[in-house]
Amino acid sequence: MTRVVGLPFRRIPQDRVMCEPWQSHVGGDAGPLTTELLHWDYNVEMRVVRSIVVDESELRACCRLNAKAKLAAVVVWRSTGTTLRGHGSVVSLGAVSGPREFSVAANIPGSLLAGDVRISTQIVLVARREVDGALAAAYAGSVLWEDTVQVALEGFSSRFPMEVVDFSTTPWAPYGGGWFLSWNSEELHEPFLRNVRLFLNRGQANVVGAVQAAHPTPEQKAIRSMIYYDVGRQLLRGALENESFIEDAESFAEGSTGKAVLRLCRTLFPADKPRAIRSTMRSRREYFDSSLQASLRLLANEP
Repeated sequence: MTRVVGLPFRRIPQDRVMCEPWQSHVGGDAGPLTTELLHWDYNVEMRVVRSIVVDESELRACCRLNAKAKLAAVVVWRSTGTTLRGHGSVVSLGAVSGPREFSVAANIPGSLLAGDVRISTQIVLVARREVDGALAAAYAGSVLWEDTVQVALEGFSSRFPMEVVDFSTTPWAPYGGGWFLSWNSEELHEPFLRNVRLFLNRGQANVVGAVQAAHPTPEQKAIRSMIYYDVGRQLLRGALENESFIEDAESFAEGSTGKAVLRLCRTLFPADKPRAIRSTMRSRREYFDSSLQASLRLLANEP
């Protein structure tokens, strides 16, 4: 059943605000903001910026607000994985007729993000006012117009649950191994951050150093690439052997292990359903593993 939400005040029609697509600057990369950042790294900051064109007088007329009402265009963001939120630009809007162009932006620390980030451009009523027209907004914070994008953060370093332990004193970890992925492929409905954990061997200083490096060397990039590939391969293979994932991969909630692996599937195999991917994995194992090397960019570039 479709849910219809009615607000007690007039809003601005979507087509009355002209927005350019978001542009992003993440680390050293710049370009249009995409719906998925496969190689996200929480050590870097995300900066987004876009241009907006409005007719301030027309916006007020749409909402039956006079020139004294204080309006602003704002950018707000929220991350599902951390439940943290924040804001970027706040641009005051006047009551001048004719097109006005301006830019809005947000600088979002990567350390505050996990899972995904929802970035909203809003036009809001800034201060409470006396109502002087029927169905006109009166309370501060009333959202008169909104445009939201959601970006999935699927990088190896996007707040991936990790822990450094000494494998020589831990009976469940392989002695001498560099890393160990602990997770339950039968519990795909469990939250990803609770179900999945990557353990790094304290005795392998080169492995720990590679993961923790803010500016990795070529050798550290190669180690990170191998870990990224191995973790992706294990998660994908484990989920594809789970019948509930094959039967209804869409049933997993946001933030769950199943949802995270489904996003990985869609990124690596955008044209295939989980059942078809599993068929290839079982019937052409060597080909499947080799294709994963290419898709997960093993030893090609830093994830």
